[in-house]
Amino acid sequence: MNILLANPPTKSGTLMTREGRCEQSGDLWGTVWPPLSLCTLGALFERNGHAVRVLDCPIEGIGQIEFVSIIESIRPQIVVLNVSTPTIEYDLSFPALIKKRFSDCCICAIGVHVSSLPHDVLSECSCLDVVIVGEPEETLMELAQRIAEESSFDDLLGTAVRKANEVISNPPRPFITNLDCLPVPAWHLVDINKYRMPMSEKMFLMVASGRGCPFECSFCVAKTYYGSKMRLRSPESVVSEMFEVQRRFGVSDFLFWTETFTLHNKQVNGICDLLIEGNKGIRWVCNSRVDTINLAILKKMKQAGCWMVSFGIESANQDVLNRVGKNIEIDAIYRSVYAAKEAGLQVTGHFTFGLPGETEKSLKEIPRLAVALNLDYAQFYYAVPFPGSSLYGEAIAEGWIKESSWKYFDQTIANLEYPMLSNEVIKKERQRAIRIFYLRPKQIIKILSTLYSATGIRSLKIIKRLANLSGLVPK
Repeated sequence: MNILLANPPTKSGTLMTREGRCEQSGDLWGTVWPPLSLCTLGALFERNGHAVRVLDCPIEGIGQIEFVSIIESIRPQIVVLNVSTPTIEYDLSFPALIKKRFSDCCICAIGVHVSSLPHDVLSECSCLDVVIVGEPEETLMELAQRIAEESSFDDLLGTAVRKANEVISNPPRPFITNLDCLPVPAWHLVDINKYRMPMSEKMFLMVASGRGCPFECSFCVAKTYYGSKMRLRSPESVVSEMFEVQRRFGVSDFLFWTETFTLHNKQVNGICDLLIEGNKGIRWVCNSRVDTINLAILKKMKQAGCWMVSFGIESANQDVLNRVGKNIEIDAIYRSVYAAKEAGLQVTGHFTFGLPGETEKSLKEIPRLAVALNLDYAQFYYAVPFPGSSLYGEAIAEGWIKESSWKYFDQTIANLEYPMLSNEVIKKERQRAIRIFYLRPKQIIKILSTLYSATGIRSLKIIKRLANLSGLVPK
């Protein structure tokens, strides 16, 4: 069969990352991540003999008219749309356009939003056939098989479907237990030159070392998609994939796409040992929690090619961290960041403005903490009550959501307002944090020298973006 896998166009042409829990219109640097899920699905479909096309429309500059034109040329039997909360209203306009031309085409949607609200999505979009609930690989493979055999998929595990004008949720599909069985993503199906590491501008791709998250952060949707139990790949499988991608595609820079890469030190040590032994010049970055790391493992990570580690710090206030289930200690934040710096790694800190329990005073503590930690980079997001998070239900019950349209559910938009903390104050304090952190002379010199040596003219675009976000100039 002909199968199309797509990150559909965005209404304004905005760059958009849609990858599991990450649903955002670019980060501080405007970086978009490679479509790991779509390319993994592409590899599985190709292994089963199907003809596959992957379209990452936002980064390829493909708008609605061209998208529909491509579909007409491919004439797919199955279209899989990878959708997100902030784009869902526009995403759901495409099934009707596709059905108008190919009424027999099976149109599926994947992503955290549809996994969290399958009834709502199918009720709203009459031309959407199937919602894949949770991780999509095994469900879509079985769906394709049933369509090829012309058998019903009304009872397919891990889906919500429409039957006799009624939305039916089928039982959940068990999570994949052996992640080593998944193939190397089919990166040949996308233009890998378009995915560049911020600051260095080197081509990069993503590699998953595991799935699932056992932690209880109220603002996170990771469990909705990949479950609460951490499932790990073997170090041999992970490193073999990295070496193969380097050999086939000439890419030596990787982002580990794992909720907490450092959660199991045995696996991390195994991956590092194999990378050191292979000595192929691979460079990588990863995310971590401050309570899952120590100096010894950080030094080994550095030796194995890691050059930056990211920590989800979120708030500078201990009560807020406890309130949202982050459950890390302020002292541990200092210890782990300093240990990473001692190991020779660059460090990025991620902070979230507008979490429940914050006050104007506690928000002012965030940039002070970022500076005190001597972070190399800091990302300042707004708290978003994404469907699939416990914050979503709490925000609805308490009336904290300022705008109900899904387009406002984006980490670059302040859309929460509390009785004791206004939306405007949250926005003001985020802009202030960006100014305080990035407009220090030391930081300006560092950013400019890094940007100019690596990116040349693109540095001007990044500087303008920083200025916009900090409120120094109008957007």
